[in-house]
Amino acid sequence: MPIKKYRVGELSKKAGVTKRTVHYYVNRGLIPPSEGSGQNSYYTDNHLVRILLIKKLQERFLPLEKIRGIIVGLDYNGVIEMLEHTEDASFEDPANSNAKAHPQGPSLGDVYKKIKLIPGLELHCSVDIFDKSMDKIELLVSYVRKLFDEEVKGEY
Repeated sequence: MPIKKYRVGELSKKAGVTKRTVHYYVNRGLIPPSEGSGQNSYYTDNHLVRILLIKKLQERFLPLEKIRGIIVGLDYNGVIEMLEHTEDASFEDPANSNAKAHPQGPSLGDVYKKIKLIPGLELHCSVDIFDKSMDKIELLVSYVRKLFDEEVKGEY
């Protein structure tokens, strides 16, 4: 499959952001720099899906520093999977979820994130564990959903 190449204007239009925003994301380390240089520089679908994910996470009121921490280690497929999770509201921002703080006062280790696995089944984990092990948790969520999906299909 050939790599789709976009000039900055094409990318910004396709992603629904300004050219300035694209350059800002590059400067902040949210997306990689363009391929090539000068007039021959271009962006790819990898850049596009990252911008789309950034927008989705911003809709969840996550700050850009937190977003960068989430997406910096993801490859193209990881970004796609994360986009799918944000689309179905699987991953919620701790500030907007049913986060529970310890009565003595909030500390990062006492705040929990609720992740909806399937209807009626949730995973609760502390925010610090979630931040440190996001890749593993995403794999776990994917596995559980696949496991239950196969069980449901097998019943019919």
